[in-house]
Amino acid sequence: SARPEPVKPPAKVATAVIPPPLPPRSVAASSASPESASAAQTASWLSAAELQWRKWLLWAGAPAAGLAVVVGVVSILVSTHGTEPAPDAEVEATAEAAVVTPVVKPSEPSRLDPRWIPDETRLVVSLKPSRLAGQSGADRMFEAAGPFWNPVLGAAVEAFSLGLGDVRRISWAAIDLADCSHRGVIVIETEDGKSLEPLWAVSQPTNLHLDGVACHRLDGTAWPHPFAVFGQHTLVTGDADSLAELAARSKPHFANAAVGRLIETVSGDADAVLVVDLAAARRAAWPLPERLLDVWPTGARAWHAIWAAPRALGLAIRLDGAIRAECDLVCEDPTAAEALKTALDQLLPAAKSALGEKADVLAKQAAEEKTDAGKAQQYAVLAKAAATTLGSVRSEVANETVRLAVDSGQDMAALGMGALDAQPAIRADWLATAMGLDEANEKRLLSGLEEHQRAEGKLPAGAVGGSLLPPETRLSWIATMLPYYGHRDWHERLRFGYSWNGDENRPVTRQPLDEVINPALGAGAGDEGFPVTHYVGVAGVGNDAGKLGAEDPAAGVFGYGRTTQPSEIRDGASNTIAILGVSGQTGPWAAGGHATVRALTRPPYVNGPDGFGSGQPDGMLAGMADGAVRFVSKDVDPRVLEQLATINGGGDVTFAALGPKSVARPAEKPQEPAPVDAAAQPAATEKKPQPPRAADAQPTDPETATVIARLAQPIAAIRFKETPLREVLATLESLASVPIDADPAVLTRHDVSADDPITAELAGTTIGEALRKILTERGLSFAVEGKRVVVTGPAKTQSEPRP
Repeated sequence: SARPEPVKPPAKVATAVIPPPLPPRSVAASSASPESASAAQTASWLSAAELQWRKWLLWAGAPAAGLAVVVGVVSILVSTHGTEPAPDAEVEATAEAAVVTPVVKPSEPSRLDPRWIPDETRLVVSLKPSRLAGQSGADRMFEAAGPFWNPVLGAAVEAFSLGLGDVRRISWAAIDLADCSHRGVIVIETEDGKSLEPLWAVSQPTNLHLDGVACHRLDGTAWPHPFAVFGQHTLVTGDADSLAELAARSKPHFANAAVGRLIETVSGDADAVLVVDLAAARRAAWPLPERLLDVWPTGARAWHAIWAAPRALGLAIRLDGAIRAECDLVCEDPTAAEALKTALDQLLPAAKSALGEKADVLAKQAAEEKTDAGKAQQYAVLAKAAATTLGSVRSEVANETVRLAVDSGQDMAALGMGALDAQPAIRADWLATAMGLDEANEKRLLSGLEEHQRAEGKLPAGAVGGSLLPPETRLSWIATMLPYYGHRDWHERLRFGYSWNGDENRPVTRQPLDEVINPALGAGAGDEGFPVTHYVGVAGVGNDAGKLGAEDPAAGVFGYGRTTQPSEIRDGASNTIAILGVSGQTGPWAAGGHATVRALTRPPYVNGPDGFGSGQPDGMLAGMADGAVRFVSKDVDPRVLEQLATINGGGDVTFAALGPKSVARPAEKPQEPAPVDAAAQPAATEKKPQPPRAADAQPTDPETATVIARLAQPIAAIRFKETPLREVLATLESLASVPIDADPAVLTRHDVSADDPITAELAGTTIGEALRKILTERGLSFAVEGKRVVVTGPAKTQSEPRP
């Protein structure tokens, strides 16, 4: 794209100091380039769960595994919930600053211009909004990209009173991947019919100059950053520090040479260009989609290798109907590049075959008119198209770079629309696959416990070795079980008299243990890099459950220093939970204590504050003491889980009560006991009390009860900054999975607009309380009506049940 020079020529811009670049490659030109204008689209906020599934959808519809990497990165950008850029440090205006109208001088159209790219850049995005807005399904695409587009690029376009049809190209160079909206530079190039000169009349000059042009600020606070206009159609803006650095340097010196190389070689005239510093993304703990294929064991290892190798990634895509794209992956050295190509050569045919088989199965299901046949057919078409596109991928190695090229006859817009349309089917498929692997893991863990029980006559203690040490410093029951999980050599190397993370045990305890990793959650590391477990032994009910004796009604299968014998499970092994999955508060598999033995302390227990979960939105799996694996619905009565989590709690609740939307209770409602005190055990002649139970106050209407329970789900932290009320409600609606309706007439009566900006920062609350606080500030409240939540005036909710 063209880059202008000012009237007063700046110092000559030299080539960046980087290794010799690869020869630049251009994406094939389009035969038709519609430039139709489109009004700016209003994109709605996406929940964290929706964003996770968009990553899967984007991969499923990606033209190749190499492009899947890229699309995964883009989807991470979508999940980065940035806010509007914070105001810069004040730049004093000078009345003497003259407005200079430079003469436009184009630079090489096929390259990104490094002049406006800071040395510390970690991310470059360049798009053609006016062209993209003319594509079929563009409104849905912009809606999906809302959380990425709105906070920075969308905010800039709106601040300078531009529409998508006005912007020929917009480029963004971001510096801080931990907060992409904080620092960076944006370049906006407008179409011929949209001049930027009127901006001078609504702005004030500053003392900052960029290439001989005085920077200005907009009047008001819509966009607080300085900007410079070159000619009539090019605007450069960004935080004052970044612009000052550009003005002061004589030539680029990119901090990451790989990023600099891609800036020099990636095609700059494509419809979408992306450059990412992957090394910086890893350091910033971006949730890269490296775990996305863990549910597919055949391709998981190659997929991880692909993500581990590249230092930087460059992508150029042209949307001219067919898929035409090029992707460069820059590695540390030629050896790493060859290893990366080997991984791609393994993944591509396997992925093509798997997608082809999936398409055949789905087509057969649709033909047999099974449930959701239409969605299965959509999914089948998408899988077939993706498989065909994979066959068009070509790769080559040039020094440290692996270059992928895709030239497929598949319609990219149709492929993207297909991915969105098939979202429910893809989501269900991914969850079902993940649950199957999760179930296999739990069955293996339970089988090992059964073998141990046959060999030793008892189950292992929750924390072993060093009896004088606190449980949290001892080795875990999982460490005891290593011989039963195929790691006898590890077990023999452990020193059980020492702490789990001591020098004596680190060589083993730093090893990842695949048997305790739920593929739906992916491998991870806790404190100091020790690999975690996604499965824990159940200690019972209450904070002190792990310290209780087997005879206590609140005790579970696992105790810190206790070994449980089969005869002590008086409630029956089939009615007692031995193992549960954890998705939160995960800890090292080798550590005793909370990391590997956990009690039920605060409901809701499924995906709740105790961290129990299997990565499934509707429930989780539970491993029973008899070796069976049961599904636990998220709607199960908390008291059911409390009784099944104990070995000697009494009552007549059985595993059958774990079914979907189960509200099973004992035949006779027990009296609510006081919490069990571990230091004061009941006398032998006294009736054993029941373990602590969840609060009993529930509305009689089951639909209302479900809504109340969902609104009571905890939120660790949530923040809104100048976010329209409609988007705030959409966010909370997505988190609760409950419709939230706001009648415009009700809002009007209370002098409230759906576009009113909301600023709130809440922590340690629930979805319902967050909704209540936000509405209260606008003089509103809400009522639960059947399956939905209705925004009302404050008077109506006084008699409604509170979540």
